[in-house]
Amino acid sequence: MESLYQKLMEYSNSDYYPFHMPGHKRQDCFKNMTILSEMHSLDITEIEGFDNLHQAEGILKKAQQRAAGLYGAEETFFLVNGSTCGILSAISAVAQEGKTLLVARNCHKAVHNGILLNRSKVEYIWPDIIEDYGIQGQISGSQVETILKRKQDICAIILTSPTYDGIVSDIRQICGLAHGYGIPVIVDEAHGAHFAFHEDFPESAVKQGADIVINSTHKTLPALTQTALLHVQGRLIDRSRLKDYLGVYQTSSPSYLLMASIDGAMEWIGKREAEGFEPLIGLRKALDEKCRNLEHIQIMPWVKGENDPGKIVISVKNTNVSGQELYQILLEKYQIQMEMAAPTYVLGILTPMDTLEGIERLAKALNQTDHELSMSPNQKDYTIADIYTKPQCKMTLWDAGQKEKHWENLENASGSICGKMVSLYPPGIPILLPGEEIGEIHVRQIKEALTLGMKVHGVSEDKKICIICS
Repeated sequence: MESLYQKLMEYSNSDYYPFHMPGHKRQDCFKNMTILSEMHSLDITEIEGFDNLHQAEGILKKAQQRAAGLYGAEETFFLVNGSTCGILSAISAVAQEGKTLLVARNCHKAVHNGILLNRSKVEYIWPDIIEDYGIQGQISGSQVETILKRKQDICAIILTSPTYDGIVSDIRQICGLAHGYGIPVIVDEAHGAHFAFHEDFPESAVKQGADIVINSTHKTLPALTQTALLHVQGRLIDRSRLKDYLGVYQTSSPSYLLMASIDGAMEWIGKREAEGFEPLIGLRKALDEKCRNLEHIQIMPWVKGENDPGKIVISVKNTNVSGQELYQILLEKYQIQMEMAAPTYVLGILTPMDTLEGIERLAKALNQTDHELSMSPNQKDYTIADIYTKPQCKMTLWDAGQKEKHWENLENASGSICGKMVSLYPPGIPILLPGEEIGEIHVRQIKEALTLGMKVHGVSEDKKICIICS
């Protein structure tokens, strides 16, 4: 099968003259920017022979079918507006007026934006907290079952699995419960695009029976940023409606460079299958072995099939430094750029493209740093459990969006109604949503997060928060 990249190269090297978009006309417009110049030669629009993403019948249809085959999905769609557009499309496809979405509270902000756009009612499920590492845990089947028995108006369930930290929920059990009620399950599996390709990984949500699954191909696979896949299967999803919304939330001028990178990643997987992911497994084992004698720093263990080996959760809980401080030590002293810092841990991401040299550098840095730390067991660590405290909901996201708002000093905001989403970024999980009451505890949490140098979206530089006018 000819890849999209091969087709683009063939066209680039042909004698066809482009009286079509884009405006650079495949010319070398950036003489001193080699990569951009090379990209221009391959950057086209929907012309003869290159199909149309929104009504794929040729090369793009075949490319999407190849992806579906690799994942074991009935149907797969390329996404060039990231997993976000897949999440928005999925929610819009299942939302029903007057009915409730059952949503994991630790979902990405895109899920909450989808709820807002559809004016949906929502019931939140709060994940467990893994206290030893100060991270959010899974959503259990028993939590879902309890709510399904109590509420009769649930129209869909939306979960994130794996979490940013690599924790997975029992999607198979949850799907079994939901399907018994005729309710579809949407899984944001953005960070688990690799799960389908090695038996040592957790099982993919597609194989576990989820109705819609969204994967970010750029997070753990060799594809360009902003690329993703949406898989759909079963009879509970109106696929025509889903396709309509994909047309709403995706650009009408999708980038062929981005689509070629998705197709390239699928080709990479197809040629290597499970062998392509052996390096990731080997590197994770090497890191764990090289760090087995750490005394103060803890690396959350990888358990085959139970959590993601590609997520390195490095905890400094109960030590004399914070996660943010460890992040800065690794960055400034060892030139190691981690994915993110939380109050008590640092997160790193491993993919098959990592190297043993990188693992050795990280292990050396952690071992050296570990010798310089001390334990502070009596110190009250500020953890994820402290940040994400259940607020009282006073109105829906949509109703809150229609209210007049103003910005108030954070210390004076207790008792007010939040007017703008407040979230830590990364990972983009809300602390407060519009329509929720701001408690004294939330004010303390946000101030503490800012003191620790964490990035809090929804709070201004002068430490004001948007509230609904009383």
